Amino acid sequence: MVKAIFQNLYGKKRYQRFFHRLLGISLAGLNLVGGGRSIRTSGEMWAIKYVLSKSKKDSVVFDVGAQGGEYSETVLEANPDAKIYAFEPADKAKKELVKQFQENKNVKIIPAALGVKTGMSPLYSSEGVSGVDSLYELSNNDRNTFAKSADIQVYTLDDFCITEKIGVIDLLKLDVEGSEMDILKGAINYISKGNINFIQFEHSGASFKAGYRFADVFDLLNPYYKIYRILQDGLEEIKKPSQTEEFPFAVNYLASKKD
Repeated sequence: MVKAIFQNLYGKKRYQRFFHRLLGISLAGLNLVGGGRSIRTSGEMWAIKYVLSKSKKDSVVFDVGAQGGEYSETVLEANPDAKIYAFEPADKAKKELVKQFQENKNVKIIPAALGVKTGMSPLYSSEGVSGVDSLYELSNNDRNTFAKSADIQVYTLDDFCITEKIGVIDLLKLDVEGSEMDILKGAINYISKGNINFIQFEHSGASFKAGYRFADVFDLLNPYYKIYRILQDGLEEIKKPSQTEEFPFAVNYLASKKD
């Protein structure tokens, strides 16, 4: 009976405002909008505590896209003994991180980016939103375009870990404005060998502009990880991609290594 009632509502002009509001409520309920701006409201804080509770005391954390330092600070709040590699290629943000963590020997600031191959690459900075940088020349709208700001060093995760003699990464966090897929491809040896226990990654409109979908990330990681959408108080497993994951919002996911 309920189905019959709603069938009389579907596609009708007079009910469009109602369905727009219902859509907004549903997106917020799925944690696809509204909670992704802050670690403390997006569920990332919960995810950090969850991952570190399952990790060794001297956990190794890669904070890739470490601008602002909030993620690294939250990791240290949960585990002061964690060893953090904070990757930040933008010069101003890097200097701020150095100043912020100069008294903490557990945080190593890496003035470089991770990507699909080792070498030099242009870094593009937003002219409309302060502090947003990408290896892609993104353009969100007429008022927010990206322009080259510097040439920076890029490493693959696999190459960096060999050079630094890093064995196991407990948590790899990616918030890199479209380069998430490139970084995962550049980490495929460590991923396939089981050397990364958890991966937290963002999928957003920048991902689409970089040329890939959530389904592409899922297909790359699924042989090795279970993948979850991060909620404010837990995790929702994604057993197969759907259109829900392809909305162009900034959403955080957690990949947990399969047993």
